Amino acid sequence: MSATRAAAARLPVWTNFQTALALKATGVLYVFTTNRLHRKAYKSMELVEEEIFGRGIRCFFVKSGIDTAVDDRWRLPLQINARRNDPSMGICPRRLRRRA
Repeated sequence: MSATRAAAARLPVWTNFQTALALKATGVLYVFTTNRLHRKAYKSMELVEEEIFGRGIRCFFVKSGIDTAVDDRWRLPLQINARRNDPSMGICPRRLRRRA
């Protein structure tokens, strides 16, 4: 797993998080919302899919109520919430915002 920036990769919190995931030190990861994992939606999805769910760790998003342990229908709501929380989604032409 790679961090967004080189400086973020050196943060003790990030390295501790990576180590805890690698050792499966927890069975459940509680996250407030998707943008607390990464700022970009695709990075959040990659982290949840490969590093958390892929290792058999349950991930629960408190704000949206998405739980990876409930069933296999968590991916679409997670993608929608991650895209909504992505700061780059706010940068769109005015004509597109009027339609939404």
